[in-house]
Amino acid sequence: MKNQGVRSKVKVIARLPNWVGDLVLATPFVHALRDAFPDAEITVVGRRPALELIESNPFVDRIIPIRRRGITEAKNIRDQGPFDIGFVLPPSFSSAAFLTLVGAERRIGYETDRRGSLLTDALPEPVGVIHRADSYLKLIEHVIGRNQLHMAYHTEIHLTDKDFVKINDILPNLKRPLIVLNPNSEAPSRRWPPIYWIELGKALCQKDVSIILVGGPFDVTRTRRIAHEIGCDRVINLAGQLHLRELAALLSSADLVVSNDTGPMHISYTVGTKTIALFGAGDERVTGPYRSPDVAIVMRAPDVQCAPCGKNYCPLNHKRCMWELKPDLVLAKIEEILMDEKWKANEHS
Repeated sequence: MKNQGVRSKVKVIARLPNWVGDLVLATPFVHALRDAFPDAEITVVGRRPALELIESNPFVDRIIPIRRRGITEAKNIRDQGPFDIGFVLPPSFSSAAFLTLVGAERRIGYETDRRGSLLTDALPEPVGVIHRADSYLKLIEHVIGRNQLHMAYHTEIHLTDKDFVKINDILPNLKRPLIVLNPNSEAPSRRWPPIYWIELGKALCQKDVSIILVGGPFDVTRTRRIAHEIGCDRVINLAGQLHLRELAALLSSADLVVSNDTGPMHISYTVGTKTIALFGAGDERVTGPYRSPDVAIVMRAPDVQCAPCGKNYCPLNHKRCMWELKPDLVLAKIEEILMDEKWKANEHS
């Protein structure tokens, strides 16, 4: 590394993932990075809104948001260097090119998307099934020469009082238990059918619980329809109304979250809320809840041989992995988690 005799601190830069779920799965990497370089100046770079989840993280010194590939911001970021070590977590060519443009002397990442020539340390992709969070940690293991980092870290999100301001105006008016439903996902193959969410919501309303539907700005139409079809005055649709950190605050305040295989699912168990994760095409061994068996429960349809296929669109055009996961199975799991005397009484009323 250059200039170590002149500069008092090693400078490390990390290009973080773009997607919310992957960003949450990168938080063990961020913590491990600080442990590996306790005296370094650590800069993390990524795209909003996912990057919001790193705010208030005590293990980074600087957070820099970028647009798209970050090429236009690279020169300004380069001026904040020179960077001794750079890590690239996304698998794209452009992410590795970004590290080159910001002038990171040593550039560590996986040799994907034909980008090996852009990296000083181009690692082969891990062999076999490996959780994505562990694959990120292996980049640090390569540098420090120590294995088994995954045994020491969990996902983490550091919330502040500011994140709860909007939520605290809503929660006092709601009856407990509060169940948050996330019926959305970018990938159609990971969406539980809307009719199942409606059926589940109607059954939960009979249990005398409060329900909040969540989602992003592009999910408003879907969640509005689901809320309308449930037809219960204890259902609130907050899709498109919360910033990501406000969503995390809400999920941390819920009694239970039921979610498709998507970013809010990872946020939910990370903030300590019991979470039922509905899996179809996704492989929970790779992108499922990370080291959280006490709070996260993965459910998938039984006896669907083609799942998990890992595709965003069902290649067989039937989505049996989602359709065969029936609402009564999910409701039974919810009752198992939240069963109390009031629920029992309602069942026999």
